[in-house]
Amino acid sequence: MVVFSRGEGSHRVEEGLRLVAALLGMDEPTIVVFLDDGLGILEEGALEDPLMRDYLRTVSDLTGLHALGSPSGGIDPELDVSPLTVSELADKVGGCKAVVTY
Repeated sequence: MVVFSRGEGSHRVEEGLRLVAALLGMDEPTIVVFLDDGLGILEEGALEDPLMRDYLRTVSDLTGLHALGSPSGGIDPELDVSPLTVSELADKVGGCKAVVTY
């Protein structure tokens, strides 16, 4: 599981998106969750770097994205984002080999 809790201005967001792309490239099952300030990444136009936007859209297409909460500006309609409750997040974390936060 990869969790994004920092805003789009953080270089850690780029690192996390690259990690997710690498995991998917190795056929590793990956759960991607956005919460707190990380929800802003899901807003339309939030990522300025076109490569990072492509990574996010590709991850969305391949595995889907999960959000604990909703960004104030709304979710980019091009992204496949499923809402998640705290209980559901806890269940998903319990089934993971590793959790990485960005």
